[in-house]
Amino acid sequence: MDETPFMVHKESVEDLQFAPNNANLLASCSVDGTIKFIDFRTEQRKKAEATIQVGNVDVNVISWSTASPNLIASGSEDGSVQIWDIRYLSKARSIADIRFHKDQITSIEFQPYEDSIVTVASADNRISVWDFSVEPDVKSKDDDIPDQLMFIHQGLEDVKEIRHHPYMSDLILSTAANGFNIFKPNYEEVHEDEN
Repeated sequence: MDETPFMVHKESVEDLQFAPNNANLLASCSVDGTIKFIDFRTEQRKKAEATIQVGNVDVNVISWSTASPNLIASGSEDGSVQIWDIRYLSKARSIADIRFHKDQITSIEFQPYEDSIVTVASADNRISVWDFSVEPDVKSKDDDIPDQLMFIHQGLEDVKEIRHHPYMSDLILSTAANGFNIFKPNYEEVHEDEN
């Protein structure tokens, strides 16, 4: 086995994730603002199979969709979240771009059985759940709450990790400085005229 390290990034690597449908493919993200895709069987240790230039900001975390393995989500230092379809890497545009959190993204994960729902943890002490299949309502009067935002969990201190339960996909585990939480988001709409 070749012990030569992979040197595909120009700066430190922040996260690594194996592809859910390819035993030899992994993705890495870096302070250099990129996501790189590596076939770790290769003898070429300094060149990635493909690259996404996310931006000029550190990419902290990534998550593959197990429901649609062509999708990967990234969370960055500036609080942004992007969803990428690796079938269209030559276009180098995200299929969703969420700019809601006020601080760095610390953890991100697709819901196990849904290809459009992503849970995000941020250093702004909030966890948010997004459905990027929802199209924004251009007539919406409330610009503070995006249409794709399904749920917010607050009251945490220094939230670090989130994970969906592997079988009960709506059940979320989060870790923070003030302990860990297990919760199930309520996705039902509340109307003002309801008691």
